Amino acid sequence: VGIGWALGWIASRWAGQHLAGLWDKAVGDRAEGLSARMVRIVYHATVSIVLAIAFFAMDWWTFTDLVIGAGWGICAGYLIWHIARAINFSRWISLIAGLFTFGVILSNAVGGLERVTFVFDRIGVTVGSTRISLLTVLIIVITALALFAVVRITRRVISHSIQSSSGLDPAQKLLADKLATVVIMAAAFFIGIDILGIDLTALAFFSGALGLAVGFGMQKTIGN
Repeated sequence: VGIGWALGWIASRWAGQHLAGLWDKAVGDRAEGLSARMVRIVYHATVSIVLAIAFFAMDWWTFTDLVIGAGWGICAGYLIWHIARAINFSRWISLIAGLFTFGVILSNAVGGLERVTFVFDRIGVTVGSTRISLLTVLIIVITALALFAVVRITRRVISHSIQSSSGLDPAQKLLADKLATVVIMAAAFFIGIDILGIDLTALAFFSGALGLAVGFGMQKTIGN
């Protein structure tokens, strides 16, 4: 754990400021939040990675697993907290996400993660042939929050690149920004569907008809 802290301190001092500068260049005036927290994000990410490698590298004693798992969970929880706050999640959502991350890692360290997931899976209701459990809801919420964070960060980078382009006039920049947003949102939606294992075969016809309608509806927009 001490080695992890030391490496995190070195990495944050060496790479944190450089990454903050690169982020400022990548997103311009939208760099607020993530840029200011970059040093702490690099620190907690480095310590989390080092302790995760240490945890799985050897078959430690139970007490050692607890110590390494607790240190890993605390740093990972702080990492999620800083990232969530940097992309403007509310304090309570960031706090819940950080505490949840800490709880999952610590439970895994002491060998109790399967028991926790079993209990969460037992709490739920059955609607027709579909089982909706607390575990399913948690997975959906976590996936949605993670994809939302990725979408927001990606959109900041692409939007700044479009706005800083000298080859487009203001109307073209606005259109390109809107189209990029639609593409990013659609990609995130289908990635989320794939992660959750939802079968969209039954919606194939509907999605084809919807795509045709959107194509006709955007003729004038693309023409303009």
